[in-house]
Amino acid sequence: MGWYLFAGLLAAEAAAIAFARLKSGSARKIRSIVFIGPAAIFGLLLLIGAVQWGWRYYLLAAVLLAMLVSAGLNLFRPSKGHSTGRAGFWLGAAGRGLLFFAACLPVILFPPHPALLPTGPHPVARFEEVFSDSSRIDPYAPDGENRSLRVEFWYPADGQGTYPLVLFSHGSLGVRTSNETLYTELASHGYVIAAPDHTGQAFFTRGAQGQPIWIDQGYVNELIREDARNDPETSLRLYQKWMGIRVGDLNFLLDEIKARQSDPQAPAVYRLIDSERIGLIGHSLGGSAVLGLGRLRREVRAVISLEAPFMADIQSVQAGQFSFNPQPYPAALLHIYSDSLWGRMEPLPQYGQNLEYLRDEAPLTSEIYLQGATHLSLTDFGQTSPILTRWIDGQKTGLSAQEILTQINRISLAFFDCTIKGIGEWHVNEEALDCAGYAASQR
Repeated sequence: MGWYLFAGLLAAEAAAIAFARLKSGSARKIRSIVFIGPAAIFGLLLLIGAVQWGWRYYLLAAVLLAMLVSAGLNLFRPSKGHSTGRAGFWLGAAGRGLLFFAACLPVILFPPHPALLPTGPHPVARFEEVFSDSSRIDPYAPDGENRSLRVEFWYPADGQGTYPLVLFSHGSLGVRTSNETLYTELASHGYVIAAPDHTGQAFFTRGAQGQPIWIDQGYVNELIREDARNDPETSLRLYQKWMGIRVGDLNFLLDEIKARQSDPQAPAVYRLIDSERIGLIGHSLGGSAVLGLGRLRREVRAVISLEAPFMADIQSVQAGQFSFNPQPYPAALLHIYSDSLWGRMEPLPQYGQNLEYLRDEAPLTSEIYLQGATHLSLTDFGQTSPILTRWIDGQKTGLSAQEILTQINRISLAFFDCTIKGIGEWHVNEEALDCAGYAASQR
């Protein structure tokens, strides 16, 4: 859509240039009529619903409105002939071309896309709240404030009884809504999902008073300079710092949710939660965080890691290599990998534990390789901005964003249904899990 709009504006500019070079007295009026065309067409597309109004069209609409006003004034202003030199004329045309590109850029980078609708029987509602942890100082807050998190819930709107709770942790530069299509799919099938913004590590969030909070620059610098292959000691210190913050966030959130279940003044969503049946999901750094939390909480029954290393399991550096926690993982575990890492983990020391799990074939651990997916396409960002996803990941996906997200939704639902609810079936290649037997053993 964005490229079509840009091409249409360039075509209008080319037509206007052609008319502007005419020497007849009506040239400017004809040129003004040409510029009215794009604004009229855009308005018509809005009117018939071909374009859904939203933030990505704000700048374009402003430019078209300015063109429309200018054209209207020119139609009624007496003609004075051409007074602009050749260089000024072409500079003006080039400037308008750049302006048109800038106006269309939000639509190009973030094109409209069809919603991936949930498949479950429950309508989905959402609710958000800010949690404040009085026991922790926020390392990213300038004034030594307590750590606070904006948390959003997705849950069955027609909920009766209680449902398993799933906590989600976003990636290094992500936000709480990074996998919203997955949340709505799970909620439509009878789960309550809670996803926090990890303040300071989230690209953007809002504080308790609604004030904007951007990602911490010091944290970004840490991400940039971290190099586990050449400086594992520094990497370990950073991993411990990041995991301390993130696992602490999730641990605090789980405690708060449990406390609010018994509060009669708390919103109704808390009374829908069965906090003894918990699943965890995380992407990238968030995946590392949920892998860490899964070792701490007995009520966690299943964990899904979307392409993440076992950062919280690294105990030390010995002879330049990471030493990992040797204890078996205490919950059912699913790793989902993409083209970005599958077959490429060997040189990355932080993925040493992942490789061991691949080799050991532990009975409650599964690995799935989504061929055709890339790292960021495991999130909704692959659908929100295909261009930026390809640029950041450095490679093109072999599947459409909707195909990738649909597979993640289907796999995640089947895994949680089996390991948390004890229904359905779970098998990867020749690996199978007795769903009812596993869930019964966890009660």
